[in-house]
Amino acid sequence: MRKADEHSKGAEAQHDALSKGHDEEKDKHEEQTKKFLSQLKDQYGKLHEQGQKMQGPLGEPSRRAASRSTRAAGILMSQARGAVDQVMAAYEQAKSRTTRPRSSAGA
Repeated sequence: MRKADEHSKGAEAQHDALSKGHDEEKDKHEEQTKKFLSQLKDQYGKLHEQGQKMQGPLGEPSRRAASRSTRAAGILMSQARGAVDQVMAAYEQAKSRTTRPRSSAGA
């Protein structure tokens, strides 16, 4: 029985040392995780801030490009309407030539 008690005491001491080491390590991982998340939030904040700064310089050219695109689309639509009008006029002219009486052709 004495050997069992000695072994038990030795095992308790070893268990206590291992348990203490484990307790120290478990907090370390939590601190590392918190540090990582903090750095990630900082980097995201900086990225967001840089994006906001870029909106100013890029905003004006993008508005200009949009208005230029709108104007160009308007010009192209006007040209297309003109082309349609020309095609319609040519169609009407061709139609009127074919529907004329052919009496003048024989004279």
